[in-house]
Amino acid sequence: MFKLLKDFTEAFIMALIVFSILQVSVQQFQVEGSSMSPTVNPGEYVAVNKVKYAKVDMARFSRLIPFWDASDRGVVYPFLSGGPQRGDVVVFRFPQNPERSFVKRVIGLPGERVTIAHGLTFIDGELLNEPYLDVRPRDETMAFPALGPDEYFVMGDNRRYSNDSRHWDGHFAVPLENIIGGKLLSYELPFDLWLSNPAD
Repeated sequence: MFKLLKDFTEAFIMALIVFSILQVSVQQFQVEGSSMSPTVNPGEYVAVNKVKYAKVDMARFSRLIPFWDASDRGVVYPFLSGGPQRGDVVVFRFPQNPERSFVKRVIGLPGERVTIAHGLTFIDGELLNEPYLDVRPRDETMAFPALGPDEYFVMGDNRRYSNDSRHWDGHFAVPLENIIGGKLLSYELPFDLWLSNPAD
């Protein structure tokens, strides 16, 4: 009887640890609009990896550890290797309204200039291959200033119906600190889950 109770307790603790890790590292969003179709369709869920872009305020962290002052290091991203990559699908807090979450694809990276000519996307003058697009708006031509450090240019795969960096006036970039996580997978469920967060 004791062994059975011990095995059950260990299994319960292990399940609790795994559940806690998942709660911290993975978050689920339900897509509301069609801006990422056909990659992610309305009503589908997107699971994102939050740990990849997790940030640590070193000033606050160093206050917890006696005799260690790391406040001069500011905010660091311990799990980030080179930042989001071009082509990554990410969920982020909308810069003009952080209470809203968007799901888009990373197109431009820090320091780059994005130009659109007749629906074709150019990065620093080089044509970007975008095999994920079904249709591109051929009447679209626009140019943007160079992205700053830790800034990203994002667009939806359904270009005609996406509210993205092209349409945000002077505030076209998404700061790294606004990015919640990168897409792990997308899926459909036959019913709605109360723990989902909406994303455009």
